[in-house]
Amino acid sequence: MAQPVFFDLIGASPFDALRQHMQLALQCTNTLPSFVDAMLAEQWTDIDRMCDTIRQLEAQADDLKRNIRLSLHKGLFLPVPRVEILGLIKEQDRIPNLIQDFTIMVVERKLVLPQTVHESFKVFVVQAVQTCRYAHEAIEELSVFFDSGFSGNVSDLLENMLSKVAQMEHVADTGAVSVRRELFKLEPTLSAIHVIFLYEIVRLVSALADAAESISDRLLLILAHD
Repeated sequence: MAQPVFFDLIGASPFDALRQHMQLALQCTNTLPSFVDAMLAEQWTDIDRMCDTIRQLEAQADDLKRNIRLSLHKGLFLPVPRVEILGLIKEQDRIPNLIQDFTIMVVERKLVLPQTVHESFKVFVVQAVQTCRYAHEAIEELSVFFDSGFSGNVSDLLENMLSKVAQMEHVADTGAVSVRRELFKLEPTLSAIHVIFLYEIVRLVSALADAAESISDRLLLILAHD
């Protein structure tokens, strides 16, 4: 017997695919501290190898993003508005894109940070990475939340995780300010072009934490629809 058309309108949960996409974003993110260590040590062979890995992960994330979008046709019944899921995947995809932009800029410009900024920059990068890790954990909780039938206990855990994302993003913002202040002091000793690109890589790392917070904001909107 043919399945009723009604069942064709009920798709598989999109949250498993969102989790997979966020896992790829996290894998990309987790390469960043090692990449920065290699950058500060000017280990360009290691940097080239890591760039290849990041490029592959970013391409996989792009393919999965495209498949998710194609699967969310307008006639599909979903537990939350389609626009919220599309907005969430867009924010998630910013993470591998930003990391790739960062690595390309470092390689193309052969960027080297002044020695006195090394430690504060490494701390700042770890803060941004941790913000993304909390966002990943929140996406994992989101899947559990819907699988549990909107359980109140799971909702509380998810909201707690989203609070951690916001707190860590604030910490990363403070880290960015510290790095920029140190660079400002060194501006007279550096070429103007070099300084511009150093500020740009700080902006890209800061944008990474912002992307994680945007994911958190999207999740709050989804929770508001439960």
